[in-house]
Amino acid sequence: MVRQRGAIVVTGIGGEGIPDPAALRIGPGNLLSHVLSQVGPLVTTAVVTAAAGGPPPRITARVPAEVVKAPLPAGSRPPARAVAEAAALLPDAVQEVAVLTGDLPHLTQRWLAGLFGAYAPGRGGVCAREGARLNPCVGVYGRDALRAGVVPPEPEARLLAGEGGLAGFPAEPEAEGLPSPAAAVRDAATYRRALAVLGFCDPRAPAVTLELYGSLRLRTGCAALPLHAATVGAAVEALRRVYPELARTLGAPAGWGEHFRVAVNGGSVTTDAGRPLREGDALVLFSAEVGG
Repeated sequence: MVRQRGAIVVTGIGGEGIPDPAALRIGPGNLLSHVLSQVGPLVTTAVVTAAAGGPPPRITARVPAEVVKAPLPAGSRPPARAVAEAAALLPDAVQEVAVLTGDLPHLTQRWLAGLFGAYAPGRGGVCAREGARLNPCVGVYGRDALRAGVVPPEPEARLLAGEGGLAGFPAEPEAEGLPSPAAAVRDAATYRRALAVLGFCDPRAPAVTLELYGSLRLRTGCAALPLHAATVGAAVEALRRVYPELARTLGAPAGWGEHFRVAVNGGSVTTDAGRPLREGDALVLFSAEVGG
């Protein structure tokens, strides 16, 4: 019988204060849907779950429903237990399982296929290796080991010393200047970098934060967008690229100032698209109408 492959995608593994990958936009969908889009073609079954401190996975219309077998409710449980519970839902035919966090903007199907190919039945598993560091939260393991709660993310020393051992698979960028496919979004800075790498903003421009107010926040579910922008206008255009559904709300690229205003660092309010920005500037975009 041909071995079937499965996947378990865990959200909230970074703990309290880590962004919800289902709320972060990346490419045509959110961050969680990007991970699932890379996983889907390689597996027969996928399960999405949440670890301690993480929000419940919000499976949106952008996530292909046929990929997700049974999203589990969020709970206050350690990641290893969340993985074990998810593994119990996998069919018996699934013998090798990719375990991934839901916040990997640079994950590619090609690299993940290589990770599956590096897994050898009978070993403890194979996981991403960046330099000398092993990341057991991104790896492929035997289904039975996962159901027993052995991995992940046990301390690396225990994994390496355990029966069968844990092999490392190089998490090398697929092109010069790109982050590792196992690099996670852990804070505003890494999300900003991901947006820049993926072409939503210019990485050479200052790092700024654009806060959305009123209807813009309601439409997107985004309170603040970390990005790179040299001018006020560039920040608004980056917002338009990340959230294309705002195109009609914002109007023509050159005409957003007719209906919206930008406050810079809690002080001056402007509609000047050419106003230069500096590193660390905080912008608030709001409706010109009273009340936002």
